[in-house]
Amino acid sequence: MDNYKDQFISHMLDELQAPLKTILKNSNALIKNSNTSSNKKQLKLIYHSAINLENIIKDVSDISNLNNNKISIDLSKVNLRDLLSQNFEIFRYKAREKSLRYSITFGKDLPKFIQTDPNRLSQVISNLLSNAIKFTDINGSIKFETVFDRSKSILKVFVDDDGIGIPESKKKYIFKPFKRDTTKQNIEDTRTGLGLLISLSIIELLDGKISFESTENKGSTFSFEIPVKTYDE
Repeated sequence: MDNYKDQFISHMLDELQAPLKTILKNSNALIKNSNTSSNKKQLKLIYHSAINLENIIKDVSDISNLNNNKISIDLSKVNLRDLLSQNFEIFRYKAREKSLRYSITFGKDLPKFIQTDPNRLSQVISNLLSNAIKFTDINGSIKFETVFDRSKSILKVFVDDDGIGIPESKKKYIFKPFKRDTTKQNIEDTRTGLGLLISLSIIELLDGKISFESTENKGSTFSFEIPVKTYDE
């Protein structure tokens, strides 16, 4: 029965991809060509809703693969500063929409190249930045910082915000599936609550660890560290 269920989920996820890409492509084109602010607002809602649906599909696919031990790590030589900058830039527009102070800091000892899985590492960073923006109120602050411990060859990444924080009663569930704080959920937040669980699994596959500190109504800091092989050139 479980095998049939996995096949069904995989088939349905594949079938959803084509119409979803069509919605994303056409709604984005309509936004660019829209002449009125009201139409553009509605089109942006459609576009962001489609992105959320795409993220849900990715989450469900990853959870299915995790349950079946099918998530693998594909290591390659990566320009670290480029990878970090690209992930930071992806969310600049959303941060600007909420008038957030949004900054990135590179540690002085960062190696030029590391060996890692760029897609999986980007997935974790994107999830942390997305959550920080989502749960930080207008005019708030988000800081993205990376530090490299050269003596241990460990990369440390921090995402700090001064958002709504996490209540003490919910902290033990933060890396559990389908457990999300909906206290101040906005209209675009339709995620499954799987992102942090997937991030935890990816970081563990990279032989690292992920953690957080949070105070309700004051903000949160999520961080992870992974051992990496480095290259000078």
